[in-house]
Amino acid sequence: MDSIMDRVKLPTRMTYRAVGSSTGIKEFMGKQEDGYKQLNHFGSGDIPLDAEEYAAISAIDSGMLHLPVVLGAISLFHSIPNVPSGSAGLNMTSCTLARIFKCDITDWLHPDIKAQNPQLETLIGEDSYPIKVARRVLGSSSTSSVTKYLNTGCPEHWPADMVSKELGDKWHPDTLPCEGSGGMTDCIRQTPGTIGYIDAGHGHSQNLVEIELKNKDGNFISSLQSDDRGGIGYAAEASDFLPADADRDFSKVELLNQAGANTWPIVAMSYIYVRKDWTKYGDEFGPDEQALLMGFLEALYEPTYIDECKELFGFTPAYTNEKLKTLAKNGLQQIIMNETATKYVFESKTMAYQGQEENIISVKRRSNAEYERSQLTKQVKDLKDQLKALQLSQEANLMAATKTESKTKMYTDGEAQKVTISLIASIVAIILSALAIMSMCSRSGNTAATTASYSGGEANTRTAVPPTKREQADNFNV
Repeated sequence: MDSIMDRVKLPTRMTYRAVGSSTGIKEFMGKQEDGYKQLNHFGSGDIPLDAEEYAAISAIDSGMLHLPVVLGAISLFHSIPNVPSGSAGLNMTSCTLARIFKCDITDWLHPDIKAQNPQLETLIGEDSYPIKVARRVLGSSSTSSVTKYLNTGCPEHWPADMVSKELGDKWHPDTLPCEGSGGMTDCIRQTPGTIGYIDAGHGHSQNLVEIELKNKDGNFISSLQSDDRGGIGYAAEASDFLPADADRDFSKVELLNQAGANTWPIVAMSYIYVRKDWTKYGDEFGPDEQALLMGFLEALYEPTYIDECKELFGFTPAYTNEKLKTLAKNGLQQIIMNETATKYVFESKTMAYQGQEENIISVKRRSNAEYERSQLTKQVKDLKDQLKALQLSQEANLMAATKTESKTKMYTDGEAQKVTISLIASIVAIILSALAIMSMCSRSGNTAATTASYSGGEANTRTAVPPTKREQADNFNV
C-alpha cells in the first residue's frame, strides 16, 4: 500500500487493520442479520472461508474470490537454554509434538525426546528440564494450521476434534495463553523451556530458536533450509485440493505434510477475500476507487511491489508458482467494475508522455521517504544475512564441542555474543528509523485537486476536501 501511495500521481491514502484472520473474515462477510453487508472492500487472512461461510457469500450478489498472495511457513520455536537451532539443536516428529502440546510429555529429557535428540542432555546439563507449552488465543490461523498438521501427521495422539483455529478449554490448563504473534514471542522468550508456534518469518526476525521438523519424506529440516531449496512453494504444487478457479470453495485447501524432500510440513497460504461484483456498492465506492483497488490487487503479483514481503518477512510470493499465479490472474479478470472505471497501468520502464497520466503507477516516481525506506530495507536484509552467518558459525562450534563432550563453546564465546548483540541493536535501530520515516509519510497532507483514499471499508474520491478525523481513524481489515 505504501509503495502505491508513493508511486501514483494523485495523492492517495490506503489503510488496513491487522486484526487476525478470523476477525478479517467476519468483517469481510458482515452480519447475517444485515444481509451480509461487508464492512470493508476486501479482507485478508491465512485461512480460507469455511464451506458454510463460502456458501453464504455465494448465495448473494455474484459470489467472491480467494486470491492467493503469499505462502509462509508456520514453525515451532523454543527457549531451552544452550540448545541452538539447526541439526545440532532440537529435532521433532509430529507425534512427539502432539504429545508435548497435549501435555502428555512434560519434560525435555523425556526418553522419547532424547531418543530423537541424543545430544540434548549434554546441552541442557541437567537431569530434567520442564516443558512449558505456549498457544494462541482468540482464533488464529497458525493454531488452525498447527492443529491440522498434528492431526494429519499423528491422528492417534491428536484427534480430529482437536483441530480448530481456537481450541478454548480443550487446551490443557497448564498451557500458556498468548495473544497475537507479539504475545507468542513474549511467551517463548520470557519463560525458559517454552515451546510455541508462530509464522517462521516473524520468529526468525525476532531471533527465536527454531525446531527442525521431520517432513513427509522423512527428512529433518528447518523452514530456512526449506525456503532456500524451494520447499515452501512446492507445498502448493503438491496439493491435490487447490481449486482450478478463484471463485470456487477453498475450504478443503491445506498445504500440510505435502510430499517432497525439501518441503516444509506446515505451510499456510495468505489470501485476499474480495467480492466479484463491485458495481453493487453504490456511490460510496465509485469508478475511481474501484480502479485504485484493482491497481492494488494487481500489484500483489508484480515483483517490484510484493517482493518486499519476501525480503522483510521471508514469505514466498504466489506469483513465483505458475499454478497460483494463473489462478489469481484469472480471478482478477472475473471482477465486475463500473464501465467508466479507468484501470491503472504499471510503468516499470520509462513510458514518455503516458507516464505522466493520472492512472499510472510508476517505479520512476519516488519520494525521498520511499527512497530512504528502500535503502533501510537493504540494510536490514544485509544485517539479517550477517546474523544468519554468525548463527551458523556458532552452531558449527557447538556441534564440534558436543562431539568432544565439551561445554566450553556453548554460547560462552564473549566475542561472538558481543557481535550478535551489536548486530541485533543495529537492526532494531534501522527498523525504528524506517518506522519513523513511514510515520512522517502517513501524516503528510493531501494537496492535489482529487484525492482517492481508503478508510474503514470505504473508498471515497474527494475534490479538495481533506478527510475528517473520523475517516482518518477508520481502517481496512486485512
